[in-house]
Amino acid sequence: MSRVSYVNGRYYPHSRVSVHVEDRGYQFADGVYEVILIKNRYLVDEEPHLDRLNRSLQSLEIAWPMKQASLKQVIKEIINKNRLKDGIVYIQITRGVAKRDHGFPKKSKPTLVITARPLSVPNLNTNNKGAKVITIPDIRWRRCDIKSVSLLPNVLGKQAAREQGAQEAWQFDEEGFVTEGTSTNAWMLDTDNNLITRYLDEAILSGVTRLTIMDIARKEGIKLVERPFTVDEAKKSKEAFFTSSTSFLTPVVQIDDVIIGNGAPGVLTAKLLASYLRYLDSPKSNTLITKVLSQMFPEAIVFDWDSTLVDNWKSIAKALNATLIEMGKDPWTESEIRQNSKRSAREAFPEIFGEDWETALSFFYEAFEKNHLIGITPLPGAKDLLEFLRKREIYLGIISNKNGSFLRKEIQKLGWGKYFKNVLGATDLDFDKPSKAIVDALFQRSNITPNRLVWFVGDAVVDLECAHLANCTPILVETGSITKKELIQWPPAKSFSSCVELESFLNNLENKTDGSKDK
Repeated sequence: MSRVSYVNGRYYPHSRVSVHVEDRGYQFADGVYEVILIKNRYLVDEEPHLDRLNRSLQSLEIAWPMKQASLKQVIKEIINKNRLKDGIVYIQITRGVAKRDHGFPKKSKPTLVITARPLSVPNLNTNNKGAKVITIPDIRWRRCDIKSVSLLPNVLGKQAAREQGAQEAWQFDEEGFVTEGTSTNAWMLDTDNNLITRYLDEAILSGVTRLTIMDIARKEGIKLVERPFTVDEAKKSKEAFFTSSTSFLTPVVQIDDVIIGNGAPGVLTAKLLASYLRYLDSPKSNTLITKVLSQMFPEAIVFDWDSTLVDNWKSIAKALNATLIEMGKDPWTESEIRQNSKRSAREAFPEIFGEDWETALSFFYEAFEKNHLIGITPLPGAKDLLEFLRKREIYLGIISNKNGSFLRKEIQKLGWGKYFKNVLGATDLDFDKPSKAIVDALFQRSNITPNRLVWFVGDAVVDLECAHLANCTPILVETGSITKKELIQWPPAKSFSSCVELESFLNNLENKTDGSKDK
């Protein structure tokens, strides 16, 4: 069957696809792309891929060519028209057609191209003997976190690998640290059984498969370390592998002229590969986030408290600055207070006050208790949102890094106790966010097990991280306090500007579910 592709609003036979000669993607590599795996006709990790596409577009100030909902429909149609069961879909968006000039054109319409092709997906019975990797200097630009179509250094590196009988080239920076492969993320297992991959920065792409493997490793109790490692370390490693949407998890058995381990895929590598292939075979794993956000009403919602449902920053700032002054330190700005209040006090105070942290904490609690009930203010739409969910009998809980005693007093002050089945704050347990154990504890006396139908709604990266670790769907209420790097590492499934927007989304979602919840 002939392939079908999509270009700017129309479907074409693949052999007849073309773009204008003055498209800026062709002339300047002024564009971005995504590659998404198709398994059993489902898009694997669709939402994280589209989130990354969005970040790439924002980084280059390129507008979306259409709404995301429309893009998803076009992708599904491309899969159907090409009759694909297993394969990949390729999405490319450029700044569009304009007279050749290096600066951004004043007017241009983004060019959207979508293609798809079959791809053989390995299974547990596939004989994977492992791959050879060469190492090369990293000569790329300094924004490799953007998935840009500008890939000439990657092309040269991949060709060098093939000419030496290797499947991939690992690039290293001026200090000898491995950044990533030409089209993959790099991993190694050291002699202490630490699974190591480079942390996210502007030197590497946030691989979606990388994030999935990290999630699998954590759930299987594997010690995971995010740090750079050198070429020499990699050659001395017990095991190594690389990951991507199209190479899956590929064992590395040789780096340059050095054999890794015994020259065969390692035990841990084989275990992770098996887990990842099972993940690919699970439609629930591949599609549930998408279904949750477009077709399925949540069965439970966990809320953060401060800056998600209420505003009490004036009380927090007043008490914290009073504590800093009492302990002989300079008071902080609002941004410094917000940044350092993301963690629980028992976690943050030892770093701030050293050996005197318990004295400082006692003073802070005393100062905060004097005015926190006066300063507590619901955020716009918060009460309406909670009332909307209560009427639909959705299980609601609170997990906050605020002292549990203060948290419950504030809930009582607002008369919101009727909304929440369980409330957990700092000091209620031996651990705080982002530990997944606190999510398990919240649902301990219910019939709910943390899963993708449980939404975790918060404003801080610690909330997103906790949601990911607990296998819940992470939802961000935007406050502008999260950095771009944090969002890349712990991406939300969806973001909302306010509780008002979140309720509107849920209301529309309910209408799509054909009354699956009693109104």
